[in-house]
Amino acid sequence: MALLDVIRLTKFIGTVEVLRGINFQVGTGELVAILGASGSGKTTLLRLIAGFEKLNGGEIRLGHELLAAASFAKPPEQRGIGYVAQEGALFPHLCVADNITFGLSRIERKARFRVAELLALVGLPGHYADRAPQNLSGGEQQRVALARALAPSPKLLLLDEPFSALDAGLRVETREAVARAIRAAGATAILVTHDQEEALSMGERVGVLQHGVLAQMSTPEELYHRPASPYVADFVGDAVFCPGIAEAGRVHCALGALTLAAAGLTGPVSVMIRPEQIRLGSAGALNAVPALLKDVAFYGRDAVVTLGLEGALAGDVTARVFSQAVPPPGAKVWLTVEGKVVAYPAPVSGAGTEAAMT
Repeated sequence: MALLDVIRLTKFIGTVEVLRGINFQVGTGELVAILGASGSGKTTLLRLIAGFEKLNGGEIRLGHELLAAASFAKPPEQRGIGYVAQEGALFPHLCVADNITFGLSRIERKARFRVAELLALVGLPGHYADRAPQNLSGGEQQRVALARALAPSPKLLLLDEPFSALDAGLRVETREAVARAIRAAGATAILVTHDQEEALSMGERVGVLQHGVLAQMSTPEELYHRPASPYVADFVGDAVFCPGIAEAGRVHCALGALTLAAAGLTGPVSVMIRPEQIRLGSAGALNAVPALLKDVAFYGRDAVVTLGLEGALAGDVTARVFSQAVPPPGAKVWLTVEGKVVAYPAPVSGAGTEAAMT
């Protein structure tokens, strides 16, 4: 059952159309991630749902209740929606317990209603209740902010890039704790972020905003392996694009005769291959293509290698491989592609330019 229904939502800021015809639903108990670059409209979308801004067209419904339309806007405090800002926005003059209970009734605040339960839910010890926020780490402050948002048992929880101010290691730890807490609470939530890994790891479904338009919304697996457009393919991960000819469910390109994830395309196409699909093999491997290993970027457990194709197929491609199996630069290698690939009708411009063949 859909809890939130966003219908043809449009928003102008001045004469600029920031959001255009946005349609999606969020089911009860679902965590949806909205992914987009800076300026794509993702924070504006969240603020419209929360009621902090007014829309210009469309509707927002929560259950059977209308929250907003072009001529109507229910006040934010009456929407039953919790909001977690980028940096938590805790009150420095209040202790943790008072921050958590801030949005509750006077009686509940005095009784520290659910404080111990909520601290346990977000993975913090009970004695943190009397601490000042400034005595907590950034990740702990974000967990307290989540506890505060969950305290009134909101119908919907909104998270506005809540981990962006944290360093890399703390970001992973905090987002895992927050995801566990949201699921344990059975909350319905929307996370907006520019971090692809964050969106794919947390969201049960992920939507990609492209210049104010919802380019695709699907499961993380579908989004990554079958992106709807070259833009989505390039935005949600590294991608290698090369020209090819599609025919009868296969595509012939510089990396061999490959199987398409979806049949139906015929003629000139742009083939999208994930770097981890490109494997270093032997000359005798089926469909193997010769290449020269030109450069290696080491990342610990894996490495990104630049490979120069030979002869008439001349051009560079990148591959992500297990770091212990990488030959030295200058070595001759043989490439194979594992799994099915995605193709788009040619020509394709402005997509995958950094990872594409050159």
